[in-house]
Amino acid sequence: MRYFRLIMILLLLTVLAGPSMGEMRPTEATVFSHDKLPVRYEFMGEGEPALVYIHCWSCERGYWKNQFPHFAKKYKSVILDLGGHGESG
Repeated sequence: MRYFRLIMILLLLTVLAGPSMGEMRPTEATVFSHDKLPVRYEFMGEGEPALVYIHCWSCERGYWKNQFPHFAKKYKSVILDLGGHGESG
């Protein structure tokens, strides 16, 4: 449930602050979970639906680096580091 709420917050942030369609560089940011855990994520692109890429255990958001720019051309795309992985706390 905690991750679901976090994902919904990330989606809302990307909709409100997403880069323009001509700008195809990812924007990096940090959001804090309910228990004050810093969660790092990147977003880029526009369109619906928004795609949120969640890595598997013992990986990090870089796992999706090849797919991320491709799908961001057509969809709002978000990659994140789950808690305890990558640059997240």
